[in-house]
Amino acid sequence: MANDSDEDLDGFSLHQESIAKTDPSNPISHPKYITQVYVDAVSQLRFTGLELVSVDRTKPDKKDWQITFNVTRNNRKRTEFVQIGIGTFKNNNVDFSVVDIEIDDKTQDPIVYIQRVGKTERIPCRPKQAVYDPAPRVRFLNALVERTFITSVGAEFKLGTEKTGEELYKIISADLNTKDVVVESISETPEIFTIHPSEKK
Repeated sequence: MANDSDEDLDGFSLHQESIAKTDPSNPISHPKYITQVYVDAVSQLRFTGLELVSVDRTKPDKKDWQITFNVTRNNRKRTEFVQIGIGTFKNNNVDFSVVDIEIDDKTQDPIVYIQRVGKTERIPCRPKQAVYDPAPRVRFLNALVERTFITSVGAEFKLGTEKTGEELYKIISADLNTKDVVVESISETPEIFTIHPSEKK
């Protein structure tokens, strides 16, 4: 039997299973699938067309402050006026609401936090600056099947099959500079894994 054969069809060769001391004839016994996953790219999604224009802070209670956004709908720029917890606005078919406002201690500029309707994240918006999704997106390379898949920080993903054993993971963090991604296994005995950028180009 050749060292690159996969008798139990779990995705790992005889050589890989020999190194890991797993049973090459049992599809449930194999190295963890996460060991064959690499980071292909880490990026942040920009909400194109969305811009915080201004915050009218003339009233004492920030819940009464009027917030002005430029948004894009149907390829046309529009202006929306909203307040904390009152009303929603749409940008490129995504519905948002305003959940809070803070004042930057250094610049005294307002930081408006918005939220996609149905989500729990807080997306910071600063006047006249691009708005990005705070949860970086990660493109992984599964080296066993030579395929990529995309997910984001805070999301869960699954590796394997019912026949070969399923592994469930959650992305804890992703570094935009080093491209290192930290994931945690969701199991009775959770483990933390740091996934590094792929050297396969």
